[in-house]
Amino acid sequence: MSSKSTLAKYTETMSTHEEECYKGQDIFVEGDPALSINSGSKFESGSSEVVDRADLRKEKLSYIHEILLELRKLSASIEQPMVNYLLDMALLETDTAMNITNFENEFGNS
Repeated sequence: MSSKSTLAKYTETMSTHEEECYKGQDIFVEGDPALSINSGSKFESGSSEVVDRADLRKEKLSYIHEILLELRKLSASIEQPMVNYLLDMALLETDTAMNITNFENEFGNS
């Protein structure tokens, strides 16, 4: 008899599988200016253009929000209430984050 429960084995297997599937697919890299604490400052990109970090953050939040909306529609079409609920919560969070970012941009807070 094994000392690990079936759930523990499954979780361990899925964790390893997810790591392999998503290896190298993270769009957020270390040092990403959009994830920086100083959201209002500018940085030099590789193509010598000045990019506002707050604009990058705003674009990424908007993209995430759009994807969540599409996933919400898909989830509703297959009648999955729990998934719908979780996606609704994620939509609320991204909407709040976008509003905070807009507020910070408008009033110059970082």
